[in-house]
Amino acid sequence: MTASARALLVLGLSLPWALACPITHDGTTTLLTGTSDSGDDSAASSEDSTSEGGGPGCTAPSSICGPSQGIVSRVIDGDTIELTNGLRIRYLNINAPESGQDSLECYGLEAKQFNTDWVDGKTVCLHYDDVECSDKYDRLLAYVETDEGEVNSAMVEQGFACAAYVAPSGSARKDEFEALETLARNAKLGLWEMCDPSVCAF
Repeated sequence: MTASARALLVLGLSLPWALACPITHDGTTTLLTGTSDSGDDSAASSEDSTSEGGGPGCTAPSSICGPSQGIVSRVIDGDTIELTNGLRIRYLNINAPESGQDSLECYGLEAKQFNTDWVDGKTVCLHYDDVECSDKYDRLLAYVETDEGEVNSAMVEQGFACAAYVAPSGSARKDEFEALETLARNAKLGLWEMCDPSVCAF
């Protein structure tokens, strides 16, 4: 163990367990610290942290497409969010039923609520494909992750969205998302119990 690693270990042991989180990524160890859930403020500090840290487990790399993290200011529907900086993010490899007043589809409100509960007001990590950065509506295409996990795959896995591959972005995980949809469909989860399969037409 190197001297720097021992120093981090000692520092981690000297703090409450809930406040110290050593993270190792690409051979570099950093230490994230902050207040407990009962505190009014939280902070993250490391030699490569930013003011919008993604939290423990967030390892989104830098990308030519956009920021690697951001704070969600608004959930537009089950597969689209808006960040505090005004950027809109369209979730890669999924399509959730529409939830707008003029375009409400079966399970659209449930999908939007699931997405809202997962990401609204939170810092999210953004993982891009880097093949095609945005769609025709200028929304960034990304996999969205919080401390609880990735939202895209969870939406499909639990029956709140359909797998939807739009070439070329997302090709590396196309089969993964289609397999998750098949499992949800066979188990009649969420929209697969309540809706006509045509709601997944994209």
